[in-house]
Amino acid sequence: MNNSAGPRITIGVAGALLLLTFGVLAQTPDPPAANPTVTEASSAPNASSGGELQQVVVTGYLLPRIGEGPQPVTTLDRNYIEKTGSQTITDVLQNLPSALANFNPANTAGFSFSPGGASIALKGLPPNDTLILVDGLRFPQSPFPQVTTGSTISYVDVNAIPLAAVDRVEILNDGGSATYGTDAVAGVVNLILKDEYNGADVFNYFGISQRGDNETYHGSFVGGVTQKFSDTSKLSVIAAFDYYSAGPIMNSDRANTNPNFNLLSPKYPPHPVAPSPTGEFVDSSGNFYQVLPGTRGPVVTTSDFAINQPPIPSFSEPYLQIVPRETRLGGLVKMTYDVTEWLKLYDSLVIQRNEELSSFSPNQGIYPPPFNPGIVVPAYNPYNPFGIPLVVNGLALNEFGPLRTDTTITTLRNVAGATIQLPHGWFIDANVLYGESDGTETVNNMFTFNGMQAAMNGTLPGHVGQFFNPFVDESI
Repeated sequence: MNNSAGPRITIGVAGALLLLTFGVLAQTPDPPAANPTVTEASSAPNASSGGELQQVVVTGYLLPRIGEGPQPVTTLDRNYIEKTGSQTITDVLQNLPSALANFNPANTAGFSFSPGGASIALKGLPPNDTLILVDGLRFPQSPFPQVTTGSTISYVDVNAIPLAAVDRVEILNDGGSATYGTDAVAGVVNLILKDEYNGADVFNYFGISQRGDNETYHGSFVGGVTQKFSDTSKLSVIAAFDYYSAGPIMNSDRANTNPNFNLLSPKYPPHPVAPSPTGEFVDSSGNFYQVLPGTRGPVVTTSDFAINQPPIPSFSEPYLQIVPRETRLGGLVKMTYDVTEWLKLYDSLVIQRNEELSSFSPNQGIYPPPFNPGIVVPAYNPYNPFGIPLVVNGLALNEFGPLRTDTTITTLRNVAGATIQLPHGWFIDANVLYGESDGTETVNNMFTFNGMQAAMNGTLPGHVGQFFNPFVDESI
């Protein structure tokens, strides 16, 4: 925690994994001898006209993998991804009918447990019940887990995977917990990275809403080359670069989120915000005081208040964002070297840096008790025209500016290994996987209750003798 620059949270996740994998490919038994002796029975399989049994193919797996075998797998290839018009892997996955109850920057913006993050959850189960793999291996989890009253949910942030690096997506729709563990109860999503790419592609996209906001730019470059040294030896190198930037959407610019619902339809009543920018106060006798809209100060008189009147509604949320500003920069470097027909060496590096800037209102304020310990404007505060202590019942402190968060998450994953092909479809694969995800969230323009009370009393360190004036219309 760094109080000099506002609360700061830094969380790092790092790990290494050594995997030794054995696999058995499908084997087809030799056909039976000609004209075998067959005993007729009602339960016997139907024989062909030549008297031979139908051919039987037996497939076995020592370690089942997505895309092989009888599992119900859905594949989303590049053709599908491009036709959807999606600019992030998050958009591709969250548009699936089976992806329910997910979160993304639109509902985890800034001052939340998982700023800038996005999940993929199948069948409406929590995100930690869907396993995310990249090329069949695990991916680092987000450094900012989701926290609820019941549990802490760790998940893979799909925003940390650049779209330009993905060739296709394979989704195991049935549960895979028997193979992968409890984090695959809802299913498995396997993102297959591009491989053996020849040539280069440059992609540019720009979009803007009809209201002139949410400017989105997405640019990517993919290039690769494959060099054959012999009939059994070749080297493949591919590199991908991906840049994404999207501007914010303000809450007040959309009729369905603006507190004044009359903008959406005159039949809908407006919904006032709380706390109000025209402060609300109570005295020891229960009298209710509210600053009149338009009060500027610095001189405040009793005529600037509505006393024991119904609360005056306010619809001022000048800083609240529906969608924050997002910037993402990442890419892929992948090399595959087939030394011989039985030995392959490979290395795959994925790296991504995401940054989110967001702002809030009216979170920057004093909410009614019990959400505040009872901040009091003392009788001797020179701006208090009543000469009696007034307890703050609610006050949006817009003059402090927006409550802002700046979140940066850097994710790195590297896999290096070798595959040895053995006779009869056996193979040995050994690899080292290193993954790390580090995040920093900086919050600006916050205050403490103790500091606010000291400012009301004129005893704030460094400002002794200066008093805070809470009796103004904070919306102006």
